[in-house]
Amino acid sequence: MVSLLVSTLYFWISPLSYASSELIARTSPTIWDVLIDIAGGIAGVIGSRKKEANNIVPGVAIATALMLPICTAGYGLANGNVRFLFGALYLFLINCVFIMLTNIVGTRILMRKSPLSSFKELNIKMKIGLISLIVLLVLPASYSAVTLTIDQARKEGIKQFVGKEFANHTVINQVYKSRNNELVLTVVGDPISEEELETIRQKQASYGIQSVQLKVNQVHNSTKLDSETTKEFYENIDKYIDQKLSKKDSQNDLVKENEADKD
Repeated sequence: MVSLLVSTLYFWISPLSYASSELIARTSPTIWDVLIDIAGGIAGVIGSRKKEANNIVPGVAIATALMLPICTAGYGLANGNVRFLFGALYLFLINCVFIMLTNIVGTRILMRKSPLSSFKELNIKMKIGLISLIVLLVLPASYSAVTLTIDQARKEGIKQFVGKEFANHTVINQVYKSRNNELVLTVVGDPISEEELETIRQKQASYGIQSVQLKVNQVHNSTKLDSETTKEFYENIDKYIDQKLSKKDSQNDLVKENEADKD
């Protein structure tokens, strides 16, 4: 509780309010987190059996169970973000439960006792409660892992699809609408006929995105667009130019740093 309050206070007074990738990663626990907890619990058991002093046990607790999810939960509290708060607390609960269970099982094995003997000693209500807790923690994490894998595969497929099939055009805007499973592209270049678009759509299957609906807005028809669409088009042009200039500046800075290192 103290750690959560300190984390909340830090993010409340901090001038930085945006969520970093590290924070976002702690809001959607997956089955991989369960496997990490089991590995951490095993490391804790091994460390506790050594006679000399070591930092394995506190390291396991701090690295996998405490600091990261608590900091994320504090960010959620400070910014009123319920998704961050409950997602991080869910991860914290997963870490605590599976590290604890791994430690219990590992300790029983090292003591040459059957881990099942401790489970058999529990009454029926505690057995049902423990099994239910494990299932309730694992099922959402497994679903999250499957969803994450599908999303990453789709993103990679879209990236390769756009890069290869629209190589002769400049894509100034690319938006994937998950609700409609629709990919909307705004492209500049030679006109693309409906027959060519249909041929391109047929190639989506080879990239694993056959279920994605493709919509292409072509700039050569911009004279027929309404004022709102025209405004959006010019905003996309400005963003595209800014991205290219920013990328060029970064490359120039890198070249200058390398030249300075050589000198």
